[in-house]
Amino acid sequence: MNASEYEKQKEIVAPGSRSGRDGMTHGGKEKRSSRSNIMSELRYDLHNIWSALMLRVSERPKTMLFCGANYGEGTSFLSYHLALLLSLEYRLKTLYVETDPEGRKPYQPPSGEEGRPGFAAYFTENRPLDSLIRETDTPGFYLLPDAPPFDLAGMSHFISAKEAIRQLIAYCTDHFDVTVFDGQPVHKSPRVIGFARNIDLVLFVCRYASSRREVSKLALDKLQQGGVKVSGVLLNDRQYPVPARIYRYLK
Repeated sequence: MNASEYEKQKEIVAPGSRSGRDGMTHGGKEKRSSRSNIMSELRYDLHNIWSALMLRVSERPKTMLFCGANYGEGTSFLSYHLALLLSLEYRLKTLYVETDPEGRKPYQPPSGEEGRPGFAAYFTENRPLDSLIRETDTPGFYLLPDAPPFDLAGMSHFISAKEAIRQLIAYCTDHFDVTVFDGQPVHKSPRVIGFARNIDLVLFVCRYASSRREVSKLALDKLQQGGVKVSGVLLNDRQYPVPARIYRYLK
């Protein structure tokens, strides 16, 4: 992908979320209020992202994967809240899948959930998916949490198993309207490339004034060379250093 193609790709889906905060909670009046406040702030941008994506495809994707070049791009934050929006406002039965045991959770796990087997146990212990998926307090919204750190070494091998991935995707498409995968950073875990080949729609996340252009381009090149079609690039935490009145004057 040359420089001009990269610039064209960047413009597919923009802006992304204008909010850079992390963290999300489940359960309880105060936690639901926090979730409501965050979703209110993000609602406009999340609808724009989803609408722009739907304009680019002939039918609604059953599976989506978000990934970035490195940690700190906002991949988990965006993927989680878009999945939540699809459940809350589009009434889609939605599964959010965490694939990175080292990533920062965009929500607070319910009490008693810490240490329970998650995503990696499907690969390393052959556990059935219905025993690993959690139902949340939001109707139609489900979680497949990431694995505890001790599963990391085993998952490195098993996540590359093509048949296991194929069965995982088949299960998701059979049981949910849409499944959103929170992918590992491309430069941190190249195995995300093999996983992404099986996903209907792959989105690449960059953070405004943080992501380095050459690093992001290298990650996009790796995805492309690995046979992954990136459907769009999301610009997260976009800011406007030039006052709005200047933009109006220039028009």
